[in-house]
Amino acid sequence: RYLWRGGTEEARRRGAGPRTVAEDDARSLRLVVDLLEAVNHLHCRGSAHLDLSGETLRVRSTSDQRDRLDLIGLGAAVRLQPVPGRTAYQLGTQVAFRAPESLSGPFFESNLRALLLMDAWSVGVLIAMVVSSSGASPFAVEADWARGEFSVEAATSRAVGDAFRDFAPWLQRLDADGGGLLFRHGWLVRLVLGLLTVDPSRRLTVHEACLL
Repeated sequence: RYLWRGGTEEARRRGAGPRTVAEDDARSLRLVVDLLEAVNHLHCRGSAHLDLSGETLRVRSTSDQRDRLDLIGLGAAVRLQPVPGRTAYQLGTQVAFRAPESLSGPFFESNLRALLLMDAWSVGVLIAMVVSSSGASPFAVEADWARGEFSVEAATSRAVGDAFRDFAPWLQRLDADGGGLLFRHGWLVRLVLGLLTVDPSRRLTVHEACLL
């Protein structure tokens, strides 16, 4: 279970009291920065993760009772599928975290920059979870045969399209679910909109996001 807000279970067992809004905000912002720095560290070494999701992160408490976020494992990028004359990358199974351009199937053939931008989308999804105090991707949906959606990928693509057809109400819901965190810190809005840009050619890289 990923406790984005209010402290970890371990901290509660140690008798830590309720957090103030300022303390809650500071904790969430620290998790966002930890996430950006961890993925940027990987990208600066020329590696894409391709399997970023709530299951590849861990929130831990330090000795001074500060919660920090760790990235677990090397991701799906290490699993390369041999294809005659080229390399196709096997994508992660958590479809709700995958970039829109990767929703056509479980394999993706591209250059490194495109793969890093796919990670950037996943980071944006995770930040949206942090700012809304959610334990699930905002694009987590099931296939709906009544809509003509016969795969989770098709349903996720529709959910992304619905969100960004008019993103203002979507941002307002994120902010309300997170107790106002998103709009209290304008750079978080820039992060979410920059990383969750459907067109990958206009999407922020993780490195650019670290500089905001």
